[in-house]
Amino acid sequence: MTTLRLLIAAPASGKTALCQKNVARFGEVYSLDVARAQLGRHAHDHTVSDAAVAAVHTEIDETLADGLDVTLDATSTVAEHRARWLGLAAQHGARPVALVLRVDLALILQRNAARARPVPADVVERMWHEVQHLTIPALRAEGFTEVTELDGFGRPLR
Repeated sequence: MTTLRLLIAAPASGKTALCQKNVARFGEVYSLDVARAQLGRHAHDHTVSDAAVAAVHTEIDETLADGLDVTLDATSTVAEHRARWLGLAAQHGARPVALVLRVDLALILQRNAARARPVPADVVERMWHEVQHLTIPALRAEGFTEVTELDGFGRPLR
């Protein structure tokens, strides 16, 4: 059975680094930041977010149709956004897995400030709070068959 893995985390939590460290087991990795950079001016160009989501949706759809595992490198902090990807997993009979990065806010803000194009701190904090309020039972109720919580270095919390 194929797997569609969603990362759920605030900006600067280490999502991309986690994908890079786990390239062999994460299958094909698609990033909304990369798609925005390709379609717009840079990775945080939200004027092209709809087009980036559509492009990544098509790529993931095709990859799952080919029977390959997929990981989505995106914040995925909003339930309606996760629902789009859960629907795609269901369409292909793929196992939906959530990887929730629980990272200290101070570390995230430090990492974010060091970026060439930092995300506004209030946005980072809002998204961090969204992640903190997520529970394993709530994510399972959304449709995830497996939920794993990781620290800021990709280590399981439990």
